[in-house]
Amino acid sequence: MRFTGVFAPLVSPLAADGRLKLGDVKKQMNYVRPWVHGFAPAIGCGEGWLLKFDDWRALLDCVVAEALGMPVIAGCNAQSWDELSARVSYAATSGATAVMVALPTGLGEECSHEEVLRRFSGLRRTVEATMLFYWEQFISGRSLTAGQCAEICDVLNAVAVKDSMHSPAATRELRDLRERVVILQGWEDLLGIELPVDGYIGPLALLSGLPRRCFDQSAGWDGVGEEAKAFGLLGSDYVVLVKSELRRRGVLSGHVSHTVLR
Repeated sequence: MRFTGVFAPLVSPLAADGRLKLGDVKKQMNYVRPWVHGFAPAIGCGEGWLLKFDDWRALLDCVVAEALGMPVIAGCNAQSWDELSARVSYAATSGATAVMVALPTGLGEECSHEEVLRRFSGLRRTVEATMLFYWEQFISGRSLTAGQCAEICDVLNAVAVKDSMHSPAATRELRDLRERVVILQGWEDLLGIELPVDGYIGPLALLSGLPRRCFDQSAGWDGVGEEAKAFGLLGSDYVVLVKSELRRRGVLSGHVSHTVLR
């Protein structure tokens, strides 16, 4: 399939003792289902790298089971290369539509780009799955150029990129370098300007049907950035704001954890 449209980056509802609340995962999916094209659990908004493997696996299994035929992009953020490999290997056999691969959390500049390519090339050789690449720096601590992102897409044979770099120039350069790669924008305030974008994966999709309406009506993305700003989603505490709003609406219950990202 071609990964276009609006995907919901599901938050991970945790109890005060850290337990994953799968009932709230199901409620969240049913809440957003009318206005999204698919689900993307355990990526940045879902704090996937903070979940223990068993919780991450339970979350993914729940989302796949409750998707009712809608596409599921399995987020595989991890804290090490070995953990990333384990998550990608499991996700590839989980029934998810595709796997979203990311650099390990906190990788920074500790290894060369050549080593990154070698690691991803080895992962690609051992796993049969449709892959997307998560282009970001706020989790990994590593800033990739468009050229480096394009090279990673080549070794992964990635069909799409979730673009969270917040750089219009970099987005345009990536499209020039790899026209075949679908670009899913992650920043709402960049959806209203003239950028090459095929879809959207971002927190506003959890709170509003506006992105879906804009996409379906081919009317541009007018108003999306303004609505995200009104919810406070352009700041570093957007995860807790989304969770708090979903709790206020009765979609989530109890404890709301806080992660600073953007």
